[in-house]
Amino acid sequence: ANRQKVTTSAVLNNPSFSGSSVVKPPVSDRYYLQLNIILKGSGNTVTWRSNMAPLVVSTPASQLIAVPNLRFMNYVDGVFRTPTIADFYQASGVTLRYSPLTTQVGKGTYDGNNTGFLAVQTVGQNWNLSVQASGFTHQLSGLSLPTNPTLTLAVPLANGGSQVVSVPTGDAAAPVTVLANQTTNYSGNLNSATTLQVPQTSFMLTGNYQSNLTWTLTQAP
Repeated sequence: ANRQKVTTSAVLNNPSFSGSSVVKPPVSDRYYLQLNIILKGSGNTVTWRSNMAPLVVSTPASQLIAVPNLRFMNYVDGVFRTPTIADFYQASGVTLRYSPLTTQVGKGTYDGNNTGFLAVQTVGQNWNLSVQASGFTHQLSGLSLPTNPTLTLAVPLANGGSQVVSVPTGDAAAPVTVLANQTTNYSGNLNSATTLQVPQTSFMLTGNYQSNLTWTLTQAP
């Protein structure tokens, strides 16, 4: 059979696409898109509109980027030294000072950095940071320290100063707010003004005692 190509100068259709502006509903994280398909024929135009497609945009949550390991030693005549049992038998107890240890290795829930670095990353939400300290236990025997020391954090501020935060220790100790109503990124290094005051105790073993610090970041107005 013979076939002959048929040609014509008529415009059968000329599709084009556009997106129309849709009034934004009173929901802060939702936007809507409606697609317009325009079909142009010889002498007439037909527009087909799609359903409105929702687009949900979620604001990233604030993140706790870094928390420090804290090691405390006695500070005498400008020199850090390991406290002795006799230091804890004093009537006034003993106040130990934070001493960074770069070779310290965190483990389990004690992971952290060894430079006193504390950091929070945000995209503008209001956030609060709190910390809770458990009671001190002997690392080898598991025996609890008979007294509950008080941790004092010297938290650096953007203005160059620092905020002193007193944190009680103990298994029944409540969380304490360290930074409140913040809206920007935060980073700072705790310094040697961070201390641990240990009241007089009648029982003390040689070795290491440790407390578990639980840091909690919340987003709140």
